[in-house]
Amino acid sequence: MFKSLVEPDKEALLDIAIKLALGGNEAMLRLFLERMLPPRPTDDTVTINLPNGDIKKADVLLTCGENILKAVGQCDVTPQQAKILMGSLEIQRTHIETSELVDRVAAIEKILIERK
Repeated sequence: MFKSLVEPDKEALLDIAIKLALGGNEAMLRLFLERMLPPRPTDDTVTINLPNGDIKKADVLLTCGENILKAVGQCDVTPQQAKILMGSLEIQRTHIETSELVDRVAAIEKILIERK
């Protein structure tokens, strides 16, 4: 029902809304800006010193975690930011673990097939 009422006058309504916004109507201006501008990030970007090395190795992930904890201690990142970063490391760890398990299962299957 709303669509059938608005659709015929859509262009005129848009013109009026634009004129109101340009004329200083704060509510209309806010509406346009909220729709046109991308949302603001809810947190700031952070810079963490990560070790050089293969991010696919557990010891490198361990060092990454240590660096994140040090950054919290030095007030370079917030505990909430560290939690998010540590969560990313945990996801990477599970990817590594899954990949290693796939390789191990494939090796076991190969041995079993060769024994037949």
